[in-house]
Order: sequence, then C-alpha cells, then structure tokens
Amino acid sequence: MVLVYAIYFVGEQKNHFIPYVRIRIPLATYLFSKLVVNAILSFLIAFLMVFVPFIFSMYIEPVLDIVHLYPADGNPIPYTTFEQLLFLGTLPYGIIYSLWVGLNGMMYATMGLLLVMILEKPFVALSIPFMYYLLGNFITQILGYEQFSPTYTIFPFSISQQPLWTVFVPFTILCIVIIILGFYLKENLHKHYG
Repeated sequence: MVLVYAIYFVGEQKNHFIPYVRIRIPLATYLFSKLVVNAILSFLIAFLMVFVPFIFSMYIEPVLDIVHLYPADGNPIPYTTFEQLLFLGTLPYGIIYSLWVGLNGMMYATMGLLLVMILEKPFVALSIPFMYYLLGNFITQILGYEQFSPTYTIFPFSISQQPLWTVFVPFTILCIVIIILGFYLKENLHKHYG
C-alpha cells in the first residue's frame, strides 16, 4: 500500500515540481490534498484486495463449484479474531473486515507519504513503514505479546481468537505515529519546502 501514490510524489520532488505549485496554491493545501488522495486510493485498493476475493469465495465459487473440500465436514474451523462479527451475517462480516484492512492499508500508506514529505531520502522514507511493520511483529513476538503484532492485527487468522479490543492497540499506536508525523510536517513545512 505504501507505494500506491507516494511514488508519484517522489517524482514531483525529483523534478522540482513543488516550487512551481506554490505559486498557484498554498503549500499546506497542496500537501494535504496529496495526503487525502493517497488515503482514498490506498484505502480503496486494500479494501478491494480483501472484499473481491471474499465475494468470490463466499458467493460466486459455490455456484461454480470449482473447489471441493475433503472431508467436507471433518476438519473443525478454529475461531479467530473478527469471527465475533459473524453473528451479523456473512456479508456484513466481509464488509467490516474489508473496511478494517482498508483502514490499515490507508494508515501505512499515509505514514509512507508523510515520511516522503519529511525526509530527503525517498528510499529510506518508503522503507520505514515496512520496517515498522516487521519490527513490530518481531518485538511483540519476542516479548510474548504476539496478539498485539501488526500482522495479527490486520490478518488474525493464524492466532487463536482474541478479544476484539486487542486489534486496536497496535492500530492506536500507528495512529499516534501518524499524528506525530503530521504535526511535525505542519510545524516544519517551510523548513522542508522553503
């Protein structure tokens, strides 16, 4: 998700496009619009990456009868986080889970674009969200708190069912990081683009 839109902003930086934009529109407005477009695109892509396969596997494939599971009633399905929402029905579950993945994809992409706007090295800026994700997984597993790892927050299907609030702990930390980056960019806007 990080590269969905941020890579185009890197091109604008390298081609010195931003100084010419400042003549036409306030820099804060321009950068905010970039962040909004990045958030919308990355949310939609992450949402659709989960929702389209969900629709296919739950509604289209049973009609086509392509996949045959053997034994059909034998292997019990383990309960994982987010399955608490199945009482709402299959489609609401798919929509809510897809919204969750879309929201997380949007946050990681926003972190990447904010870092591209702040740091002078685009490769480093675009690598930090991946490092945050990987180090978050590593640290939480080393400390024995794997239920709070970024992987299990977004894709909790390889861990036993946890209370739903556990997915909000790493998400809240991610939100705080993004808010701090946003305030830093706002306070140092003219230092970076002055």
